Amino acid sequence: MLPTLPEVFIPLSERPHLEAAIEKASRQGHPVANFLKGELERASFCSRADMPPDTVTMNGWVNFRVDWGPSTPGRKLVYPEEYNGDEEQLPLLTPLGAALLGLRAGDRMPFLSLENSYQLVTVEDTNPPVRVLPFQRRVHSRPVVTDTTDPFDPGPQAA
Repeated sequence: MLPTLPEVFIPLSERPHLEAAIEKASRQGHPVANFLKGELERASFCSRADMPPDTVTMNGWVNFRVDWGPSTPGRKLVYPEEYNGDEEQLPLLTPLGAALLGLRAGDRMPFLSLENSYQLVTVEDTNPPVRVLPFQRRVHSRPVVTDTTDPFDPGPQAA
């Protein structure tokens, strides 16, 4: 028995760009084009204001786990033309990228890898990664003393 597929939510404003990416990928015979097209056909398109919370969107962050492996650090889902090889990016035109689009935290989605292996991705959350700022040595400076009194002056005397 096949698992029930999770609902897919996509902002209506992204539809034209996604359809153009699918059209271009289809013309080029890209292996993920049909999978992504099928996901768009079953998607619910809504305004950004009506998007369910924790939804994986384009140019949004996603933390996920593939199969029963470890959690993957945050990745930003990007369009093919925006992908520059950065390890924090996840291209849309990968089986994993297409599977994650429109899912919500807690959803599980099966997909077929480019090596034809059945895999299951679980969305953990859509929070951006926590950045740790590098330690910076703080330079302490002493105030410049401009006191011109005599250091040997005993000060006021009691009478």
